[in-house]
Amino acid sequence: MAIHSILRMGDPRLLQMAQPVTDQELGSSALDQLIIDLFDTMHAYKGAGIAAPQIGVSLRVFTWNIDDDIVAGDIFFIDQRIEGYNIADLGWGTASASSVTISFWVRSSLTGTFGGALGNSATNRSYPFTYTISSANTWEQKTVTIAGDTSGTWLTTNGIGIRVYFGLGAGTSVSGTAGSWAGTEYRSATGGTNVMATNGATFYITGVQLEAGSAASPFENRLYTTELQLCQRYFVRLGGTASYTPFGAGLWRNSTTPNFIIPLPVSMRTTPTCTISSASNFFVSNGASNVTPSAIALDQGSPLALMVDATYSSGTTGQGTRLFAANTTAATIDSSAEL
Repeated sequence: MAIHSILRMGDPRLLQMAQPVTDQELGSSALDQLIIDLFDTMHAYKGAGIAAPQIGVSLRVFTWNIDDDIVAGDIFFIDQRIEGYNIADLGWGTASASSVTISFWVRSSLTGTFGGALGNSATNRSYPFTYTISSANTWEQKTVTIAGDTSGTWLTTNGIGIRVYFGLGAGTSVSGTAGSWAGTEYRSATGGTNVMATNGATFYITGVQLEAGSAASPFENRLYTTELQLCQRYFVRLGGTASYTPFGAGLWRNSTTPNFIIPLPVSMRTTPTCTISSASNFFVSNGASNVTPSAIALDQGSPLALMVDATYSSGTTGQGTRLFAANTTAATIDSSAEL
């Protein structure tokens, strides 16, 4: 047991980008001890939640405290939303619906029956399922085969095709009998283990794969470049890695507004939501000079490119210009088209 001091606002360590937990760290004694320390510190300070950076550990780990008495509508879960285009060949909602198989590796400090579910975008069709964890703190591979749904509406567009849920604790109104389709929204199976009821309980899951058919194939390890492009359909961060990173070129549309076209690396799922870091992180070329804009914002967007406006006190209408990072790695443009 270790109770740590909590860093206060203004501490420079809280401004650092926390690092992701690596595969090697998952399930390690050091990570388990960090989680225990976080819980101990959280309870000592009578908090509701705490993140590792708050105790000076720059990892993307957090703990939270909840009431373990789950009522009818309570639900705690991990979910993955699959785009409709990726399930079009399953024929769900028709008489020729194909079965699917979910395979994954799981590890928990608890044992017993755990629950999950598949659901549609309209949240009016679902299939609860169960799996068993036999040994505590041991990686186990699980396989669940589910008959295709011949009813309901399953999108085959760029919307949500299938929702995959792994329950961590579910009330009676959001959990149902495993092994059959239901005309309502269930996100776990009746009787699934309530992970939230055990202080310090751990639950890890990896290697999740959903595929057509009744047998699980080996996990598909795709090339990094392929995986990156698939991820960028849903989220793209431009910048953030080096000073003076170029973003795009354009023209001064009037004497105070340079306008830039910024291409995106892939066609995104839909027109993204754009978040741009502080204007002070950027430079705009103004003739032979590089100047700091007073503001920068999205003008228009599409799945293929962004049009961004900056604001500066004086420029030459029609003159060419560039947008690039200042001498900082904090200049970023985030585009999100998440499901």
